[in-house]
Amino acid sequence: MPDGSLLLAAYGNEKENDPCISAVIFSSHNRAASRQHLATLHTTHSLDEPDLARLLDGTLVVITRPEGAISWSKDGGHTWTNPVDMPVRMFAPWLMTLRNGTLLCLHGSYHKARHGLRAIVSKDGGHSWTAGGPDFGFPVDASVYGYSSGTELPDGSVYVVFQGTGGHKPADARTMALYGMRLRVSADGRGVKTLPAPGGLKLEATVKKTSGPRKGI
Repeated sequence: MPDGSLLLAAYGNEKENDPCISAVIFSSHNRAASRQHLATLHTTHSLDEPDLARLLDGTLVVITRPEGAISWSKDGGHTWTNPVDMPVRMFAPWLMTLRNGTLLCLHGSYHKARHGLRAIVSKDGGHSWTAGGPDFGFPVDASVYGYSSGTELPDGSVYVVFQGTGGHKPADARTMALYGMRLRVSADGRGVKTLPAPGGLKLEATVKKTSGPRKGI
């Protein structure tokens, strides 16, 4: 935040045996040594795995699993709009406001025919989104589980790290891997392009074998 504080979006049951999980916003002015509760977000379904972004005008946006529910705050996270669901269902959403103001969301997909790590893009702070279809995001890597995080690089591309499996079974643990990938959001916000990893012909061969421009790390 502009004052140097940190914001954290967490989630959990507010009351014992509560069937719906709430998203909770905390702030810290001492690098998370202690935290202050700012707000709790409720709706008729669970608000799992929330992630936060701050828009260029200072508005805060939070998005959650599983319905892609979005809320906005104009007062630094103290009060929030009622969550609005999207047609794109998702898990582990990750938000980033790019330097040009575009809002990028990478997420895991529940779509039966379109699994993997996917992306949706907004040019108006999350009020409307561009995606690969009416209920699924643009493909980033269809061969993985997801759970991503990243940063915008000086050239405007985004470097993302994500995991290969869900880790729910022993076989998943044995084959777990982390991957890094560069991608670029189109200037008009209407697409996402994966970029080749640096390193020349040897890496290009790896790209062909793994069916995506990614490099294991």
